[in-house]
Amino acid sequence: MNTEELRQASNLLLEQYWILQEEQPKDFELVRTHESLLRTWFRERLGYDLIVHRKIFARLEKIPARGSDNMALDPDVFKTPMDYTVLFALLSFLESRYDLTFLISEFLEELRIIIGEEDHLFLEKHRNRLSIIRVFKYAIKTGILINRDGDIDTFEKEVLFKVPSVARYFLRPFPCEVQEGLENPSLWAHLPEEDIKQRVYRLLLLEPALLFSEMAPEEVQYVKRNASFIAKDILEYTPFRFELYAEGAMLIRSDPEGSMARDYPSDSSLSDVALHLAERLKEYYLDHSLHPDHAGLVMMSTLEWRRHLLNLKKEYGTYWKKEYAVDLTDNKLVEEITKYLESWNMVQRPDAHSVRLSPTIVRVTGKIVDKGEPKNELETD
Repeated sequence: MNTEELRQASNLLLEQYWILQEEQPKDFELVRTHESLLRTWFRERLGYDLIVHRKIFARLEKIPARGSDNMALDPDVFKTPMDYTVLFALLSFLESRYDLTFLISEFLEELRIIIGEEDHLFLEKHRNRLSIIRVFKYAIKTGILINRDGDIDTFEKEVLFKVPSVARYFLRPFPCEVQEGLENPSLWAHLPEEDIKQRVYRLLLLEPALLFSEMAPEEVQYVKRNASFIAKDILEYTPFRFELYAEGAMLIRSDPEGSMARDYPSDSSLSDVALHLAERLKEYYLDHSLHPDHAGLVMMSTLEWRRHLLNLKKEYGTYWKKEYAVDLTDNKLVEEITKYLESWNMVQRPDAHSVRLSPTIVRVTGKIVDKGEPKNELETD
């Protein structure tokens, strides 16, 4: 068994919704080569089905153990309820058009009917047009639409699309009726309550980190008792390393280079500011200015949280990118950093007046180092 290839194939399945043979022939073949081992491992450890459909696509049916905000669809695409409305309307529209072409005006007319909008100019509004553009680009990127003619960015004129046959496989079968799932969200997970192992593995692979304070006692016991086995198992079959702490556990990517996933930290100015803030908070942890509770959590007021960030900006803002040092207002800066760290479960806002820090926020930090000109380079710890 080629362990490195196995990890690569596992990584592809975990990072991507599906792997289309036509678009990624080498990746598709890599998955097929290790199909048997991967199917068994994902089924036993996570209860996931690995689907390799003839020579068309491969997909791992990734279902979380529980829903959370960080599992929403691409936040750069799906920003408003209208974006989701357009997506669901598009998927419904495509059902009768596999292997056929259509004009965007045909879809727009059906969309207007679906949402019950009599005003023909409703979809001409700028925000609605942006939703349509974002969703169509997403559909093209995922392989369920092909742009045959015209420019989706400026569809004053007609745009022609083809619906490839693979689009019929885009949605996975639901484990229950939609109404049943809405009434009882645990049905979506399709996970037996007694299967602690599968629940823990799903949490490890799909959550930013596990906090023992947020887990059931039997889950915590399973992680601690089987830590050595989990570490060896994860390293053999995935691109991650398992790390155990007093307050919880997490998976660390062994080699972040070349990853298609959203990683923390990332190569972005927002991530740089978050790392710098984490370093300042780490200093407060070490000099006992912050006092974690028994679970490693730190509670503070929103005013105190705001003060920490703005003091850091005042002291080191000249080293930050202009977007965050100058362009953003203080309120916008605090909101963006808080939302970013919330998406990684490093910060929670229990209510409008308080902020709770997870111990994972100081796991990776960054310092400003002087390496000549320019001086705004961040060194990660």
